[in-house]
Amino acid sequence: MAEPLLIVNLNKPKGWTSFDAVKLLRGRLRIRKAGHLGTLDPFATGALPIFLGKATRLIPLFNTTDKVYRATLRLGLRTDTFDEAGTLLQERDASSISEAKVRESASHFTGQLEQLTPIYSAVKVQGVPSYRLARQGKPVERKARTVQVYRLEVLRIALPEVEFEVHCSSGTYIRTLADDWGEHLGVGAHLTALHRVACGPWFHEGNAVQVEDVRAQGEELRGLDPVALLSHLPTLTVDAPEVERLRQGQALTVDPEQLSPWPPKEREAGVSAKVVGSLQNLIAVGSLMWKDTRLTFQPERVLL
Repeated sequence: MAEPLLIVNLNKPKGWTSFDAVKLLRGRLRIRKAGHLGTLDPFATGALPIFLGKATRLIPLFNTTDKVYRATLRLGLRTDTFDEAGTLLQERDASSISEAKVRESASHFTGQLEQLTPIYSAVKVQGVPSYRLARQGKPVERKARTVQVYRLEVLRIALPEVEFEVHCSSGTYIRTLADDWGEHLGVGAHLTALHRVACGPWFHEGNAVQVEDVRAQGEELRGLDPVALLSHLPTLTVDAPEVERLRQGQALTVDPEQLSPWPPKEREAGVSAKVVGSLQNLIAVGSLMWKDTRLTFQPERVLL
């Protein structure tokens, strides 16, 4: 049986690990190989893109995409995990915090930020996820990373709770943002809710499927069109002989007029592109490269 190529954006329920979500699809769709983008904590919900079968080869093309989250923090209480699942570390009086102060402080968490990863995270320390070390009571050094917050919008304030939406770069910890925000206000904070609204422009609430859909449809479940997901890449349509060459990992000589929507500029090397077959099925993803006056397509991920 041919290995399928399937991409499903699952609305992960609260209480599930990201692995639980992958396990569900693997079992119901009877596909062994699977992976996902951007781990969601068990208490979080929302968009979890899952790549199955041959589609796992496409994960690197989306791994660094930005994210949008909707979250709620609770002022006055700080936990060791920076969320509601953790152990209470400190309780402070937040009655002096006004709505105006919350809104003013939000401006300090946009732009380029330096974050320390949570102790309870999947970041590896000498090859071991830091959360495992933390659960064993071993000391964990928090790693610094630079992230970008493009937008942070306060949606609702019902003190001591603050609901907000944030558009950020890949690798941003919203739990850390909440903890840092609480410390900036001087009263501490932790997340009580976290929902991923979108992963880049491709995976969002509008094309997410529910767990009930997966259970009801099983192997009949239809995923997202990989060609449409890669619509931002130039397209080369090929016939059967060229498909066979790609299957063997060979490069193709390309007529720039064959490309849609645009041909790359001369000497612009390494432009990503996709190849589709006569039925508009995805064949390969790779790079367009000029050598003198000749344009070639070098396959990097063949999906046959």
